[in-house]
Amino acid sequence: LDVQVCVLAASADDSAAQVVRDVVVGVADDLDALRRLAEGCDAITFDHELVDADAVATLEQEGVIVRPSSAVLRVAQDKELQRALFERLSILRMVASRRAAFLQAALPQAPARPRCRE
Repeated sequence: LDVQVCVLAASADDSAAQVVRDVVVGVADDLDALRRLAEGCDAITFDHELVDADAVATLEQEGVIVRPSSAVLRVAQDKELQRALFERLSILRMVASRRAAFLQAALPQAPARPRCRE
């Protein structure tokens, strides 16, 4: 595939830094470190949501290709934004509907739940 990987690592001793040739030492909430990472890359991505979304937005404004985008990152970091997005897209209703249909199909003869004695 001829893909070259560069990693942002908190230290040269990090496990990823041990197996990747191109390493930028820095942390994910440091805009200067992210800029150094982006200098040698066609695009950057991250494996968790602990990246500063404002820094990612700044990189995007500077022309850096970032996937997922800062907008997606903000949703991943904010449960309230997630709920609002899911509501707008009716995702929770679809999941609940499918779950109910699955349970009805899987348990058509489910015994009645025993009642507790008073």
